[in-house]
Amino acid sequence: MKTRFINILNMKHRKNRATIFLFIAIFIGLLGSLAAFFLSNNDLKKEEKLYIGYISINNKTLALDEFEFITFEDKERMKELNLTDEYMPNGYYIYNESEELTYFKLNNKTEFTFFDLGNLFVKEVEDKKYTTSDKEEFRQFLYGNNDVARVTPFWVKVRGNTVLSVTEQFVP
Repeated sequence: MKTRFINILNMKHRKNRATIFLFIAIFIGLLGSLAAFFLSNNDLKKEEKLYIGYISINNKTLALDEFEFITFEDKERMKELNLTDEYMPNGYYIYNESEELTYFKLNNKTEFTFFDLGNLFVKEVEDKKYTTSDKEEFRQFLYGNNDVARVTPFWVKVRGNTVLSVTEQFVP
């Protein structure tokens, strides 16, 4: 009888140890998951910024040549740069002080909005403003059959280092 009682005690201790180890493993797994979640969503804490410039894309990277888009409403800036109406026949002036590029990450949630005047994705009679999250569709619009991106201004909204949206600035 004594041996049987000792075996039962050993079995209970093994079950308790296994339960404790299982609890510790689950706890460590949860901590790891929480840490990964907060580290991967670090960009969510950062504020959104809006840039305008010429862009190119390569895989999951957007390169931006930022410039200043000046309109007639920007009287002070026009005065600072000695711009007159003659410099702005279409109502705007692009002041590109530097051709330095800034790089941002694209992801599957990045939204692209552009004017599909060539009817790549919209029908002839439809509104030409087109929005997609399909990077390849945007790439087709941006590059066409060329290796060089079209020279069109785009507004680029980012949070942290991730592009939220890319919107074409219509220029006549």
